[in-house]
Amino acid sequence: MTDLHDEENEIEVYLLFKALHQNSYFPDRHITHHILLLKSRRDNEFYYTDLDSSNFGFGTIKIIFGPYKFYPQKTIYYQPLGICRKRTIEEIKLFAEQSNLNGQRFSMFKQNCQHYVSSCVEFMKLDKSELLNNNVYWSKDSQGITLKPLPTTQALPLKTLTCFTIMFYIFLRFYLSHS
Repeated sequence: MTDLHDEENEIEVYLLFKALHQNSYFPDRHITHHILLLKSRRDNEFYYTDLDSSNFGFGTIKIIFGPYKFYPQKTIYYQPLGICRKRTIEEIKLFAEQSNLNGQRFSMFKQNCQHYVSSCVEFMKLDKSELLNNNVYWSKDSQGITLKPLPTTQALPLKTLTCFTIMFYIFLRFYLSHS
């Protein structure tokens, strides 16, 4: 494990919320695909690691690591997680490449994107002292993604979004069953 003390070697770590099976982002962490977003303070570039599975989540798992390209003209929903001072981008890439999840069968209950992100965060041993809270924030572009977002960039409270989503789903099921 690397113990990095200078700010240039630090990595900002975020959780990115992607809409399921769409090229957009969504603010509700309960019904989104989780991607771990890394911002290197050395080169100011974004990287990501992601659990991908074939066949819309029912197939074989492939762990991905690489530079991240944001969807153009889409609002980005993210949660600041902290700063990684004990690992390098290269060590995180190696962790992803050597993940025991590669080639395994996807499981909604035991081997999903949330489990993978949790294992990465544990591996990185983040310094969470700079976290403000567990809120989801938004930005119009990658330049606005920060560990200390402004309160005006906070997304709707998760309970509100989750209740709205559940109610919409119930309405949609009822409507479709009676059409």
